[in-house]
Amino acid sequence: MNPVIIRPFTIVDYDNVIALWHEAGLHYRATGRDSRRRIEKEIQQNTCLFLVAITGGRVIGTLLATQDGRKGWLHRLAVAKDYRRQKIAQKLIAAAENHFTNLGIDVIACLIEPGNAASQAFFGNSGYEKSDILYYSKRKNAGS
Repeated sequence: MNPVIIRPFTIVDYDNVIALWHEAGLHYRATGRDSRRRIEKEIQQNTCLFLVAITGGRVIGTLLATQDGRKGWLHRLAVAKDYRRQKIAQKLIAAAENHFTNLGIDVIACLIEPGNAASQAFFGNSGYEKSDILYYSKRKNAGS
């Protein structure tokens, strides 16, 4: 078995990451925040750490981590179905948590859709506590 390598995303990974997101059932906003152009711009900012897990040249995991100077956010955690339960998600999260710790950020959060029981259980078992905060957003573009 090939080793799993966690490394920063590059735009060359884009198509493989989008395919993984589809496999994982993540909502994909092709003309908004998930477009190649927007992601390429985002990864150039110092507020973003986009990680991929690779084995045998295949993207098998993703995690987008962002921060606003006060809080770290985990987004787009996905692992290929045939690689789940192999601690790949934990490795991606640990890398992001270490990144945030190095920046002096000690509050890390994620948003999980109410029906996503698997993610809720995963984060609950990873030391994250559920909060009863309602999320509101205002979007300039419905596809963002």
